[in-house]
Amino acid sequence: MHGLGIGQVRRFIGRHIGVLKIHSLVVCLYIILAMGMSWPILANVGSSVVGVGGDPWQTMWRFESKYAALAKAFDDKHVADFVKQEFLGGGEARLVNISVWPWMWAYQLFGMPAAYNFIWLLGFVLSGYAMFLFVHYLAAGRIHGKEVWLQLAPAFLTGVFYMFLPFRVAHAQGHFGAMQTQWLPFILLVFVALYRKFSWWKLFLLWLLFTIQAWSEHHYALWLGVMALVYALLERQRLRVFIAQKRHALAGGVLAVLLLVSVGLAYVPTLRLSALGDSLELGQEQTIRFSADLFSFVVPAPLHSLWGSTFNRLFAHYFTGNAAEATQFLGWVPALLILFFRAHIPRRQRRVWFVIGIVFFVITLGPRLHVFGRVLPWPMPYALIDNWPLFSAVRAVARAGVVVCLAAAILLFWVLKKNIHRGASAVLFGFLLLLEFSFMPSALQSAALSPVYSYLRPDSGSAVIEIPAATNYTAASRALYAGLRSGKRVIGNIALERAGVADDGELVKSVPAIRQLLYLRTTDLRRDRSEFFAQSLPESLPDALAFLDVGEIIVHTDSLTPLQLSAIRGFLEEDVGMSAIEVDDALFYAVPQVFSRPHDFVFLMRDSRWTGVSLDQKRGHVYGEIEHRAAITLVNVSERTQPMRIKLTLAPESPGGLKIWRSGQEIGEIRPGGVGVYPVAALPGKTVIDFERVGQSKAVIQDPQLLYGQ
Repeated sequence: MHGLGIGQVRRFIGRHIGVLKIHSLVVCLYIILAMGMSWPILANVGSSVVGVGGDPWQTMWRFESKYAALAKAFDDKHVADFVKQEFLGGGEARLVNISVWPWMWAYQLFGMPAAYNFIWLLGFVLSGYAMFLFVHYLAAGRIHGKEVWLQLAPAFLTGVFYMFLPFRVAHAQGHFGAMQTQWLPFILLVFVALYRKFSWWKLFLLWLLFTIQAWSEHHYALWLGVMALVYALLERQRLRVFIAQKRHALAGGVLAVLLLVSVGLAYVPTLRLSALGDSLELGQEQTIRFSADLFSFVVPAPLHSLWGSTFNRLFAHYFTGNAAEATQFLGWVPALLILFFRAHIPRRQRRVWFVIGIVFFVITLGPRLHVFGRVLPWPMPYALIDNWPLFSAVRAVARAGVVVCLAAAILLFWVLKKNIHRGASAVLFGFLLLLEFSFMPSALQSAALSPVYSYLRPDSGSAVIEIPAATNYTAASRALYAGLRSGKRVIGNIALERAGVADDGELVKSVPAIRQLLYLRTTDLRRDRSEFFAQSLPESLPDALAFLDVGEIIVHTDSLTPLQLSAIRGFLEEDVGMSAIEVDDALFYAVPQVFSRPHDFVFLMRDSRWTGVSLDQKRGHVYGEIEHRAAITLVNVSERTQPMRIKLTLAPESPGGLKIWRSGQEIGEIRPGGVGVYPVAALPGKTVIDFERVGQSKAVIQDPQLLYGQ
């Protein structure tokens, strides 16, 4: 008996060693293919980051900032509070993005940018291997006989198809969550295994994988739920029998509770934010813009190595949205094989995956049909659910195309399994597939920060102005990442909106001179046009910088046009009197303690209730309108009270009159055509003046002025 037991163990190990060798070789082949397609990364893994635009910088910022927050929580012994806020729905209402947490171990091992590049490459390998495992298991495949690789070729080639899908490659240029398509086949694999033979460890693994998917890309989790609903409708009789068993029903309840904790609670802040107003209601216009075009599934990707530039013109001129969202190409050869050999697919598999593919094909088209960029007037089925909860917050409906890709991969596997009988046919299909999906060399951008950041001083203010961080997303994201080194906030950084942290955008839009600089109002800067209330921009800038605690200004010359650069330099150097230091591709301005040009330490901001503020070129007047109520704020950056006056003229054609209030007391009233001058003692800090319309219609103010002295 003892000898028999040893023999059984040896045979068991021998069988599994053989399988392990095969799977190891499959993974190695996927690694070789992934590295071959992305070969520039290998030589620049520690100095460059793969991808384009600002999204890779955003992701690197998120890794480092969240890791630093976790380390601080450990140091302060507030780990429980951190976990509650980050994962269990605590803290303020905010957009949640926790896609980096499943990969935080890679950041700890390699640092940035090596960790990002490693995850990028590993995502390709895992996508291919996950699909290989799923379809091989779906077909109940067993490896036997001598022609092992010929038996595995259909599953292996299906993995190649899935890992190099243009949909995935396009999102891999920067969409960190959307490029992680590997979890979907893993989830399906565990689900099928659980369905065939129930066990609690499989249920736990299914929960873990779905949680990772929901954290990585919540859109995919939503579409996975919709796919499960479609599958349940198609297979309702089988599922009814499965759920009839008490253990299976109990397992479903346990899974629901686990997902409520790991996924539901993590997204409570997002749901809370949506309940505060319409901040997550993106509107049908944006939903239509980021829907797929009818022909996007057959138009080759713009990233293709050989003919990508040709089709890029088509994407740029006809397809809506950005190239990543518009790329849905499934490949001509795979699509034709599926269509012509669909009869070779097992009936049940054909029914399930064709229906799922068609349903999600229709979903990706969005609420209106696009045909080569032309939006047709009649509604699509998605318009019926566009305003439903959760669906109303979906920005890029085209990402539902991931399920179309998934269904196409499974259908392709069955076609290949039935038709690949020789090694030559497998090699030929693999060659055609790699030719259609080739995207090498991968786009890289330097991960090195400009040396201009070394000029920032920690004692010179808590904030920095970076131009064009308010208008250029790439520059803004790079500035956000650089802020981790300097510890200074970047005024008006547009990347803060996607980063999910509070920004000062509304405040910046009301500060004179700062607004013109950040939003590149070159006409205002070059012509020295006065701000509202006749405020001089050069005179207002020193006080505005002091108010925002700005110590330095950085101008990224490589991100500006010659006209923009000329206007900014002329304003800062000639009008304001600041000195520039040229550092590679940037200009550095240190804010002086004392400016050479005189200023009165007071500037004025208007609130968001003002309407129609503009300069009428023909009439030569500046106008501002008050529909009901509005206010201005006098900001005094000095330590003593400043004597000021506001001069108000109500336009003769103004339909309504105007009352002026300060601290709840009325200080004046003006009728149409009237003029009023009101002394205001501007105390250190902020002094608010309120306006109220008199009459049934708006009050129109003409050429208001802020004057120094009383």
